[in-house]
Amino acid sequence: MILNEEKKDVAVAGNFKTSSFKIAASAKAFDILSSNIYTHKVRAVIRELSCNAHDAHIEAGNDQPFDVHLPTSLEPWFGVRDYGVGLSEQDVREIFTTYFCSTKTGSNDYIGALGLGSKSPFCLVDSFTVASCFGGSKKTYSCYRDEDGEPQIALLITETSEDHAGLEVIVNVDGRVGEFIDEAVEVYQYFQDVPNINLSECTERIRLKKTSYIFNNGKIGLQHGWAQLKAVMGNVAYDIPSEFSDLSGYVRFELGDLSFDPGRENLSLDDKTRNALTNTITTVLLKLKDYLVDEIEKEPTPYKKSLKLASMKTGHTGSIIMKHSGDFAPYLIPHTEKPITYFSKTSYRKAPDRAETHSLPFGPEVKLFLHQPRYETRIRQYLSELGDMRMLVVLLTQQQIDELNIDPEFILDLEKEIPKTETYRRKTEICKEKVFTLDMCGNAHKAAECWSKTDVDMNDTTTERVYVEIRRWKPVWQGGAWYLNSVNRILRTLQQAGEVGVETPVVYGVKSAFTKTKKFEKGNWISLNDYLQREVKKTAPESVMKCERSANNTIRYLACHSDLPVFSTFAEKLEQFSKQADTIIYDNLEIKLDYDYSLDIIQKEITDKYPMLEFTNSWELRKPEKLEVVLNYIKGA
Repeated sequence: MILNEEKKDVAVAGNFKTSSFKIAASAKAFDILSSNIYTHKVRAVIRELSCNAHDAHIEAGNDQPFDVHLPTSLEPWFGVRDYGVGLSEQDVREIFTTYFCSTKTGSNDYIGALGLGSKSPFCLVDSFTVASCFGGSKKTYSCYRDEDGEPQIALLITETSEDHAGLEVIVNVDGRVGEFIDEAVEVYQYFQDVPNINLSECTERIRLKKTSYIFNNGKIGLQHGWAQLKAVMGNVAYDIPSEFSDLSGYVRFELGDLSFDPGRENLSLDDKTRNALTNTITTVLLKLKDYLVDEIEKEPTPYKKSLKLASMKTGHTGSIIMKHSGDFAPYLIPHTEKPITYFSKTSYRKAPDRAETHSLPFGPEVKLFLHQPRYETRIRQYLSELGDMRMLVVLLTQQQIDELNIDPEFILDLEKEIPKTETYRRKTEICKEKVFTLDMCGNAHKAAECWSKTDVDMNDTTTERVYVEIRRWKPVWQGGAWYLNSVNRILRTLQQAGEVGVETPVVYGVKSAFTKTKKFEKGNWISLNDYLQREVKKTAPESVMKCERSANNTIRYLACHSDLPVFSTFAEKLEQFSKQADTIIYDNLEIKLDYDYSLDIIQKEITDKYPMLEFTNSWELRKPEKLEVVLNYIKGA
């Protein structure tokens, strides 16, 4: 690349003693030139070595891509192999040891110019390997930094080779494998010709980046959103300051149009660069409307033209379209005479919504279907089981499809695209049944999955059956039995009843409509609430201990971790209390018992005698020194 090196208009008159400025060859200087000029060091190594390989192919007239090896866990090295003309030993030693030595400053066909990129691996490692195939031989060199930190080069191997001429640079980056794929995508997405890369994952990500533009003619590419516009010159992308444009995407410049910093990471905003940016971006904005119309017109049908316009109407590009809305009016989808029905799933927790609109929805999550009757339940069930995936199902009549001029390929078949889910099939199979059994191990958060079809002999009027009335698979709240108003609470209550000695019965779910029939009335059915009240009373003790006062954890901790006589009675009562079953089942079922409040009484007596215990935290007593202070307080009180 030809650099802008204008001759300085300086004249010196008189006989003065002068001295030239110099650069001392030192480890500090080499650090600055090889490492400190780069902010993103991995990206710099990929970019600089790849640009050199690209230039080598230009010099050799080779239009084939060069090879790139990204590091993997088994092969933790980064390498670039070009198929240019190669370098002689003299050229290798000259180019790789001399800073600011470049053979590419005489032409704008080449990206290189500064003579720094070949030394960029030193910003990551202290040594790397260079292999040159030239004149029928292959010579391998080691570039390394000596004990003083200064770069050196040594010839390691010379061998006869029939390989294609060219240069290969290999950098061992063990321990930094994960960084290279992301940085390679960042670099190569702006290369006009992507190299051969060993990892298909990286190649696919680059392809997705290159195809993400809503408009791209090779010289200008526009994206959604408000990301910073890039200036691409010689396959290298530079951020354009927002003062020049708020477009998102890239603009290509000819080599030599822009100035940049030594690390090739940022633009140098001299007068030449400012003028080039201003003139080019102004031209882009003047022609952008025409560019977009031309892009839309490439689509073969009116509906596809409308889809293309819809994909462009976001971000800054969308604001430009709105300014010229009259020019884009022919590509808009008209509103329908009759409303369009659609079902949407916007989040995991929210149930699918049914709504209507006169404006056809657009977007990647939108699917269009020919309307068919009796599919609403299946659609809702299908959307409910998509998890976090967003989807919008649009139902169109044939009249609306013709009215909107939608291509047949966009209209899907409900029967083929919206399958019957397992839950849907199960529900449709048993929807005619009246009685089901509760699965004690079912998913309590999905009521429909907790009930199983069962065969019940309705003529058997002697066997007692415990039931819960259900409506749409959910228990009907009967009276004040709030503890049985969901499957989750029923399972928890049955567990509590089991802890006090009540045998867990088979629980039947009976549809509300069936509970009003004579067949149900003739059966020996008992509600779960009545069954629990009857059985729990049988096992209920005459008296249970109860603690109404808020528990003083300090007293409980001292009773368990000290042998002071004052806590002995409390410790005995506390042990009895911990062994008895939870009394909440008795409270819920309103079973009256005699309650023993002795634990509260003893606790109050202790706190009245030692009031400071009310202000002590049990967590503090876990520290031996704190426990000792409290025990001394009790002993001395």
